Amino acid sequence: MTWKGHHGFKSHGDYFRRFVEQSTTANGIFGTKLFWGQYAAWTSDINRSLDEEYGRLEAVRKLVGPIRVVHLTREDRLRQAISFVRARQSGIWSRQQGDAQSEATVSYDRRLIHETIEQLEWQDEQWRHEFAGVGIPVLGITYEQLATDLTRVVRRVLALLGVPPMPHTWEASSSLLRLSDDTTEEWVRRMQTAT
Repeated sequence: MTWKGHHGFKSHGDYFRRFVEQSTTANGIFGTKLFWGQYAAWTSDINRSLDEEYGRLEAVRKLVGPIRVVHLTREDRLRQAISFVRARQSGIWSRQQGDAQSEATVSYDRRLIHETIEQLEWQDEQWRHEFAGVGIPVLGITYEQLATDLTRVVRRVLALLGVPPMPHTWEASSSLLRLSDDTTEEWVRRMQTAT
């Protein structure tokens, strides 16, 4: 219920109608981050609103115009799965500088982590299939690249979008904090030593 809990809309339909406007920057660039299931649902909404049946990427083009894609993956699938499981259990998907530290209750579940790894691999395969041979510029970036050199990644994204480069001395910064902690490390050890 993102539309209600995070954005205060009375219905999913109201949220859908305002989604592009709310996700567009002052310089006119629309951007959003979507998991595969969110993307599939959003493109179904677009087709219903257009009263047509377009392919997913074509539906997005009809709604927002030309598309550029940043495909973010993670090399360390185990840590990605642990992060995802913890976020689902705790309801905490991000934390910004200045946020109070929340002591959410999470429970180690080896089977659930394995299932999440399989789900994440399946989703990545869906994205690769979606982008294959469609003639849309796709920039592949890993979480690890983003975490170690944010400025370089942002410059690559700006180049993809055709935005003039930032001055050479410019440095990107983020207010987001990493959520991994001692619990994450414990779960990684338990997964790696389990037989």
